[in-house]
Amino acid sequence: MSKPFFNFKIPFKKSKKLELASFDPKSLFQKNIIEDDGKVSSLRFTEQALFDVYFEHYRQHEDYAQMSDQDIKEQIVDITNASLLLTSAKMHEKYIATINKIYNKPYVTNSEEFEEKYDLADFNILEAVESARTTADIHEEHRKNAKVLKEKYRIAKKNYLIPVREKATNRRMVACLRPCTETAKFWHEDTLFVGPEIISMQFSVRGLDFLESDIEEADRNANEILNLLLQFMVDRSYSDLHYYLHDQKNYGVKARRGSEMEVLTTRMNQITAEKLTEALLGRMSEDRKTTKTTISKKVTHFTSSGLRTYRVEMVRQSKSGIATAKIHRSVSIRLLSDASFIKDFSKLRIGDRAEQIIKKAASGEDGGIFAIAGETNSGKSTMLYAILYYLSKFLSSEKNKETKVITVDKVKEYDIDGFVQYDITDTEDTTDPLTLKRAIHSVLRQDPDIVSIGEIRSEEDFQAAVEIGTRGHPVFTTLHTSTSEEVINAFENIGKTPRQFFAASVRFIMHIDLVDAICPKCAGQKCVSCGHTGRDGRVPIFDIVYFHPGAIDVLRDDVYDFAKLEAEGKLSRITKSVRATELYEQGMISKETLDKFTGESTQKIIETFHHRRRSDREGKKEQQDA
Repeated sequence: MSKPFFNFKIPFKKSKKLELASFDPKSLFQKNIIEDDGKVSSLRFTEQALFDVYFEHYRQHEDYAQMSDQDIKEQIVDITNASLLLTSAKMHEKYIATINKIYNKPYVTNSEEFEEKYDLADFNILEAVESARTTADIHEEHRKNAKVLKEKYRIAKKNYLIPVREKATNRRMVACLRPCTETAKFWHEDTLFVGPEIISMQFSVRGLDFLESDIEEADRNANEILNLLLQFMVDRSYSDLHYYLHDQKNYGVKARRGSEMEVLTTRMNQITAEKLTEALLGRMSEDRKTTKTTISKKVTHFTSSGLRTYRVEMVRQSKSGIATAKIHRSVSIRLLSDASFIKDFSKLRIGDRAEQIIKKAASGEDGGIFAIAGETNSGKSTMLYAILYYLSKFLSSEKNKETKVITVDKVKEYDIDGFVQYDITDTEDTTDPLTLKRAIHSVLRQDPDIVSIGEIRSEEDFQAAVEIGTRGHPVFTTLHTSTSEEVINAFENIGKTPRQFFAASVRFIMHIDLVDAICPKCAGQKCVSCGHTGRDGRVPIFDIVYFHPGAIDVLRDDVYDFAKLEAEGKLSRITKSVRATELYEQGMISKETLDKFTGESTQKIIETFHHRRRSDREGKKEQQDA
């Protein structure tokens, strides 16, 4: 069996003097790369090269067009962070091409070529020791040095180093993403550069060094840590990130990408968590020593992809054995879709037929309630605002006049040019806070064409929607339900019968499930384009129900029986099974996903709902008879 790599004590072996390739310093970067003896400082050179690559990336983005060079430099809070290099193969290639003018090292970007030329046995030993849950799980040969091997793996992962053996010469080498202080400790000829694809394949790359590093906590700036965290979510395509008190010493961090929630770490120390929370409170204009139980607001940050908005939810958290003198908070950060996504309806990938139904439903003169429903993280708000923006443009074109859209939200998630928008939370700390009732009265006086009322959770919210809908205005809202049928049931539960519900002119229900879309470039087999996930974001599978105006007989019809009403021509519908089949035939979802919406499981959900409804109805009848 091969001996473990790093078969020497930490720190690593001292390197020989780096033999630089010939180059003209004047043609490259001159600042801070020439030592007093006139020789080139390789690490200073690579830092400057990385900074320039990052700077050019920011400068070319349209959101930074009006910013000065100094302002952009302030956005690059930590050039030693490698998040952008890990997620952009083109940026990494450009960076390596620059620094190889002095390093002149091999550069391998193809994983098949890498595995053909280099053996990973040494790395596999480190990985096996690190992942072992108990000593018994470690190979007997490595148990004695397990602690040292775990430390070496940590150093390798932190610096993106892969110990390898060159098959042609049997020489031990180190593959790296970029030069760093650790690679400077190896012989120059024993290192090579590899692309982000190879690093990502060998490590479960988390990129949380800025949360887990050994930097003295007192020297770390709270806003810098927060900036890195917000950029990290963009770089890794995480829609949600949560940090929470995990045990008496550490915080845990989870993040959602697509439909999967990943545990990123359970050892973020309390000082770092406190600094993050402190920075978030400052950006939310909250007192950093506030004792509020819950806080819900938005923050913005200039990232490498432009100005992004995040919705932050904070809840006080307690755990036995933890001192109560400090306030510990469970924090949820959601990265909202950017404005370009909202304004490009095609990005929703909902299909032509659904688009036609939405236009037909909203074009009538009768107004009514339009409900966008789904479970947590199903994209209700994004779908709502995208539909609102699309309809505002469509109706303006149809009627040859500007469409006035007014939105009322507890926490406004999107700022849309041309919309009149009310944010109730923004006024909570003022001397004259806005209430939903006051906002609705204001809305009705402004002669809107379309109205949106955040999420309906109470009878007051429902009455507000009814008041607007019965005056001929389409009123959009969101609800948290498991099926389309439960939208009607939700209104029953806040004191409204189905008859009253339809008398309030309900027009449209859309229930959404978000599922992983297959990467079109690799057909789900994982590649650089999809970040080795096999996915291309998420795509909505939905049930759309459009009730034809005046068609429902509230005295005779069972408003829960969508299939019968569709057969009688009283509604138009697209079921989830139909939509899932369309997406599967287009190669956008997997067979496994298709089966979830066309198999017996979907039918059982509907049957369970109707059974529960019948039981509730019988229970109420028995109470009345008693």
